[in-house]
Amino acid sequence: MTENHSGEDFFADRRPPVQAERQQRRVELTGKEQQWLEICRNAVLAGPEATAQLLSADDNAALRDNPTHLSAARASKALAVALTTQDLSCADVAAAIQPLIEHADRAGLVSTDLQLIDPRLPLVTEAEPLSTIIRYLLVGDGGKRARGFERVRGFTLLLALEFAGRPLKTRHHAQTTVLVEVGGCGKTATLHLRHLADGPVGLHPDPATMLFLEADQELVDSFAQAWRCSRGVGKACVVWSVIQDHGVPATILRGPSMGAAMAVCLDDLLPRPRTGRWRWRELDPHSSVTAGLDGLALTRVGYYGEKLKAAQAAALRVIVAKSELDRVRDIAPAGFGESVRGAATVPEAIKCTRRNYNRHAFGMALLAFGLVVVVTVGGAALVNARLDAQAAEQEAQRTRTESHSRLIASAASDFRPTDPAVAQLMALAAYRLDPTVKARSALLDSTAVPTPGRFITGAAETVAVVDPVAGRWVCSIGGDGVLRLSSTSHYSTVLAQRTVSGRATALAVDRTGSTLAVALAGAVHVMDIVDGQQLRPRAEIAVDGVVRSVAFGGRGTHLVVGTDRQEIQRWDIGATPPRVLAPLRATSGDVIVTFNAAGDLLVTGDAQGELRLWDYTDPQTEPALRVSHPADSGTEAQVHALAVSPDGTTFAVGGRNDRVALWRISAGEPRWLRDLTGFRSYVNDVSFSADGRSLAAGSSDNTTRVWNLTTVSDSVAPPEPAVLPDPAIVSSVEFTPDGRTLVTAGTDGVLRFWPRPGPILPASTTVVFQTWWDRAGTRMLSGTGASDPTTHHWDFTDPAAPRQFPGLPTPDGLRNSGAAAFSLDGRLAAVGTTTGHVHLWDVGVPESPRRRGAPFAAVEKIVAAMTFDPSGSVLAVASQDHDIVTLWDVTGPDTPVRIGDIDSGPGLPTMLAYAPQGDLLAIATSDDRVLLWDVTDPRHPRPRPPLTDLGGRDVLSVAISRDGRLLAAGDADHSVHLVDITDRDRPRMLPTLRGPADDLLTVNFSPATDRVVAGGSNGGAWVWNIENIDAPALYAELRAYNGRVNDAGYGLGGRILVGAGPDKVLRIWATDPESVAAALCSSGTSQLTHEEWERYLATIPYQGLCP
Repeated sequence: MTENHSGEDFFADRRPPVQAERQQRRVELTGKEQQWLEICRNAVLAGPEATAQLLSADDNAALRDNPTHLSAARASKALAVALTTQDLSCADVAAAIQPLIEHADRAGLVSTDLQLIDPRLPLVTEAEPLSTIIRYLLVGDGGKRARGFERVRGFTLLLALEFAGRPLKTRHHAQTTVLVEVGGCGKTATLHLRHLADGPVGLHPDPATMLFLEADQELVDSFAQAWRCSRGVGKACVVWSVIQDHGVPATILRGPSMGAAMAVCLDDLLPRPRTGRWRWRELDPHSSVTAGLDGLALTRVGYYGEKLKAAQAAALRVIVAKSELDRVRDIAPAGFGESVRGAATVPEAIKCTRRNYNRHAFGMALLAFGLVVVVTVGGAALVNARLDAQAAEQEAQRTRTESHSRLIASAASDFRPTDPAVAQLMALAAYRLDPTVKARSALLDSTAVPTPGRFITGAAETVAVVDPVAGRWVCSIGGDGVLRLSSTSHYSTVLAQRTVSGRATALAVDRTGSTLAVALAGAVHVMDIVDGQQLRPRAEIAVDGVVRSVAFGGRGTHLVVGTDRQEIQRWDIGATPPRVLAPLRATSGDVIVTFNAAGDLLVTGDAQGELRLWDYTDPQTEPALRVSHPADSGTEAQVHALAVSPDGTTFAVGGRNDRVALWRISAGEPRWLRDLTGFRSYVNDVSFSADGRSLAAGSSDNTTRVWNLTTVSDSVAPPEPAVLPDPAIVSSVEFTPDGRTLVTAGTDGVLRFWPRPGPILPASTTVVFQTWWDRAGTRMLSGTGASDPTTHHWDFTDPAAPRQFPGLPTPDGLRNSGAAAFSLDGRLAAVGTTTGHVHLWDVGVPESPRRRGAPFAAVEKIVAAMTFDPSGSVLAVASQDHDIVTLWDVTGPDTPVRIGDIDSGPGLPTMLAYAPQGDLLAIATSDDRVLLWDVTDPRHPRPRPPLTDLGGRDVLSVAISRDGRLLAAGDADHSVHLVDITDRDRPRMLPTLRGPADDLLTVNFSPATDRVVAGGSNGGAWVWNIENIDAPALYAELRAYNGRVNDAGYGLGGRILVGAGPDKVLRIWATDPESVAAALCSSGTSQLTHEEWERYLATIPYQGLCP
């Protein structure tokens, strides 16, 4: 057994001058002074330019002679750079710290028993790079982790805190003398332990001294053994270091000989159950344990002879494994044998090393006795003190719970891009733990991104098919050979299951949903699906070759199988037993087969990418090859998936070329239409929705992409697809017949049920500026930018499936300005243009909008804002370039009549709002004012006292509550100013709402006037609870929106919030977290498993998230 422990280079003085200088510099960087650590701290404090310049040429040259030291410096530089990178995502963290993870794993900088940090400090949720790095190290992001991540993330986390100047406080420390071997000679050293407050649970190398360590697996294992037999498991954060003479850290540590010494020192450091840290005897500084560990038993180690010489020189007593005592005494230096003692177990070793009475313990005992006397006299004081202590402990527990909730909520946000289902469940866990703002925000944000329900089958390599008639069930099978029929309405409910022998390669269901084909390596099982509740075997068909695909055609009575051979095998399953039909030839193997909806056209593709269409009109005759289309030469075109659109005019091909090819079938001939790209790996499955409007494709790049094909043609590409992230390779995709759900299956054995169309609605070909709701909150108008010639009209009656009414086209020669308005009764819509014109629409019958008269010139230049009065009879229009707001009577059937003007000067109007009583018009202006005008008689508007000095910058938005009592003004000073306008002549300023970090472009009240929402130019929507108007509180910070929020408003009586901005979409949030939690629990989605809980929420006892 080889051991080696070394520190300083004792031959530095024999080196040439330059080499000696480099050696001296290396000692300064890695030795007692630990200058490298200080350099990194200072660089992180200075910022990104300083961290980019870390590891100068001189330092690089000084460390080059020791590859481990140079690797440590380069890896820790990467961490320092990450700590000064702004807008750091978890993906960025993974890439940035990978060098450090890999180095630490190689060098033995390994943590034992790592669990979550105890997050009583706010550092894990603060918006800074350090917080993002810590969250990633604690719970990851759902993506693939670097090798060694689990072993070294504790050390990496503590090093990040050191570099950031945020080291954790030391609660207690302990030390013991150890014997090491340096360059063939025995030496003494000191093992230091520090018990840290609020750190990650486990035993870790101390980053303050051990960054340049090189340890072997024997040392790591021995320390892990020591930790497992200590009282720190699952509770304490302890860091260790080994320091030699003159304070020099040991940089090479090998072998198990310090395992028992670590166990003894841990006993001294950590509290015992009844006596705490009190010990009647203290550790003897002149004793040293030199033994390995096997559980609690001490074991043999090496290099006794040299170590005993060092022990004799230092006048130490040595404790070795009892089984080795005689042998060690035999080789001990003359006269030193009696100083060697034996111990069989760790408790015996502890007893041997505790010789001297602990004067501090006796002193504390006497003090405690005195206190008992005092307390006996003052019993009431003791009771009060105990109550105070209980209250303090309850407060500490509340603080811990709140901090854990915030941490889990932040981690949920990190998971959202890779595994939104787990992210939503983590958000629910945070909310159940403590409904903090972070937890509430994470749960509500989970409703504004595509988030699936899930059913964990537990079987890898899962494929699935959906009930083609009613969509009531999904049938899946994985590597475990269990066929499961599960519900699509209550995801984890299994309706029926049956085991088949072998690994399934493909599934198919006939168009009636009554017959199922299960393809195995060399056979196909045909089963009847009875009432969607039973799986009844019908036949087992032997296949020549390995089955790659299977399909039903020929009026549902023919089963067609593609194999790894150059043929397509067929059976008539209407016959009993199934009758073999003549096979069809293919140009190569690995054949994929599919039929059109009518079952009269067979489409095949193979390993060479050749596509063939077969005429299957008459099932009684052998199908005729209609056309064969070879793949383009030189392309990686192996076909993995085929699907034909429901109308039979288009088919989609996915395969190894990382794209989906669309083909038109015209006059019986296939014609390439276009490629749908964006994948980074193979396409494994494709599926059309029942109406043919959508196409889904699942890929080995862990995504599913869904395209809207409504407008696709030779010259028109489809809009950008919805990208649905998955933590595993997607093996199959299929829509339910109503198109409301997309079911995907993956290699992780999880079925995912994606609601369609989901909470992100493609709303325009350009920026969406303004949204307006009718009084009922069911219809919404969205105003778009100049390059979109249509103003869009939406029906949100069903928030899970909003639909568009016919749009309002802009007349030729005019371009939309983004300003739009909707009368509260839903009868009239107004659209502004870049020339100051407005065109009115009668939308009382939304399916048949009718333009009312010709566009009229309402203001000069660009229309900035418009609003109808509550009766829908007056339209107020503001210009972006002129300080006059014009009022128009729109009650006539033709051109509106101008009935009044309001001067907003010297500032320009930015937004308009009517009070619901119709008596007041509020005008936000660019000169830090909100003008209030009495418009009881709109032909003679009268000014009321304006609101001034609102923040010193532009007022960008204004809104009045539905009850007319409150006004909110969003300012460029990053705040919302609330005003009580009950008395129109004496407005009263209320508390200002703060929190956003940029201009507030929109502000709106909820219908019940219990919430205020504001959208910012820096992204995100902020919601405040104003039920207590004199003490408003932040309710949620919604960050699901990726960019600037131009407008955000409430619909459906406040049940949903819809945001719009420059990313051309509308995004829908639910607003009540309790309703979100209830819906999630009633969906039957698979809850967090014990394994997931242990991985992500380890410090919190497992608990069900649903009642």
